[in-house]
Amino acid sequence: MKIINWKRSTLKNAIAALAACGVVVSGNHSVVQADVTLDFTGLAGNGTGIPDTYGDNLAGAPNIDVTWNSPDDQSTADGWDSYNSWDGRGEVGQCDFNQVNPMTITLTPDSGFGAFVTSFFLDEFVGGGDSIIQWNLPGTGFSGTWDEFGDAMGGDGGRTLITTGMTAGDAVAGPLVLELTLDSGFGSYQALDNLTFGQVEIADCLVGDINLDGDVNLQDVNPFVNLITGGLFQCEADVNADGSVNLSDVAPFVGLLSGG
Repeated sequence: MKIINWKRSTLKNAIAALAACGVVVSGNHSVVQADVTLDFTGLAGNGTGIPDTYGDNLAGAPNIDVTWNSPDDQSTADGWDSYNSWDGRGEVGQCDFNQVNPMTITLTPDSGFGAFVTSFFLDEFVGGGDSIIQWNLPGTGFSGTWDEFGDAMGGDGGRTLITTGMTAGDAVAGPLVLELTLDSGFGSYQALDNLTFGQVEIADCLVGDINLDGDVNLQDVNPFVNLITGGLFQCEADVNADGSVNLSDVAPFVGLLSGG
């Protein structure tokens, strides 16, 4: 690895453009596993908390742990409940926004792996009012709005398939959060179903070589700035190897450039 001489003032001027922002970790991916779909079958009765181990390390995504709002909590207090006959549409994960708003699901891949979410259903039980849910995968650039009145059955219950747009190439090496925020509607009439996600193995990379030319030098500064401020990423920019990319990577990046 060749590191050229550099001027600290040049680097400081470039780094000054950085601002605190979300992180998406993509980059060199390989070995894509089959997608996993959680359909909430086989859980306990209606209104029973979803076990925090539900969805962990399944065939197709054996290196991903799933957390339902709060780690190690399978009570109804965390807002995620099982429901076995939801408005005639079978088993779902009920979202009790009266308990927690926003609701979250966190996918945490093992070191060397990344996680991605491709799709899920949002559903309203009849009588739930005009449910509007903002869904977001923070730090990835993928988000959207579900308006049950316009997207499902005119305000009379129903479901919609949400396709996130995320693919294996967008996989996050570090916790990936699906966040659901209820903006309107009655707070326990909403549900999630058929959550589909997957994992990829993330290939080794030369840390600091942001422009992928085989060297770590000042040529990598502008791409480093652009990736973070633009909400994009590759594994070469995760300089402190903590599974995410943020301003904490700046100091070790400076160290690489200075030969430290």
